[in-house]
Amino acid sequence: MKGFITTILAALIFAACGNAQDASTTSAQAGTFEDLKVQEFLTLYGEKENAQLLDVRTPAETDKGIIQEAMIMDFFADDFKTKLATLDKSQPLFVYCASGGRSGKTLKMAKEMGFSEVYNMLGGYSAYASQK
Repeated sequence: MKGFITTILAALIFAACGNAQDASTTSAQAGTFEDLKVQEFLTLYGEKENAQLLDVRTPAETDKGIIQEAMIMDFFADDFKTKLATLDKSQPLFVYCASGGRSGKTLKMAKEMGFSEVYNMLGGYSAYASQK
């Protein structure tokens, strides 16, 4: 019986510590961070006031076309993170690249930098261009 009580007590302590850690992680990373299909991305971008649209492709890629109103910041540029930090963290950020990889990494980076709302276009500009 003593072993049973010790096991239950240990489990309760472990669960309480785990929940406290989860709560701090959640509050530190509060916000909206989502991957969206092209149409969902464009619709939500159109609905959000003061939304920022960011293209993180290279100059060679953006020469082939961009989504109207997009700011361009080359993900591979040495100063990319510095430039990203200049954007308004309190306003929604919509980001895309060629196929969704770099923009997905940008979403994670922006989350770590304290942005409150970031959306990644799944499939990137390739998916967008195929739906035009």
